[in-house]
Amino acid sequence: MRPILGAFAGAATSALGALILGEYPFSGAMVFVATILLGLAVAEVVVAVGRQQAMAAAAVAVALTAGGLVWAAWISEGHDLSRLPGQGWLAVAMGVVTAGIRGWRPGATTGSPTGPAPRQ
Repeated sequence: MRPILGAFAGAATSALGALILGEYPFSGAMVFVATILLGLAVAEVVVAVGRQQAMAAAAVAVALTAGGLVWAAWISEGHDLSRLPGQGWLAVAMGVVTAGIRGWRPGATTGSPTGPAPRQ
């Protein structure tokens, strides 16, 4: 149940981030910082709420981040992604990679990101 809640919380974080980032130009140095921070935020929410840091959490974080960043770019470019410069696509890729790195820990399967689940 927790991983599903993590996915929903990550989706909400991604959507909010997309709506905020979409109000700004998707170019310049700040777009790289913003996309990396959104990737970190989405992955952190997925991992923290879902209480797992495994390949599944990373996949969810990557998908949600990609969707949110493309949505933000679409909003920013006046609903026309063909106007998005290469720099914008690179920033999207950097945010997605950041989410994947934060969401996954090699060798992890389930349990909390800091150790095994407590006994009940």
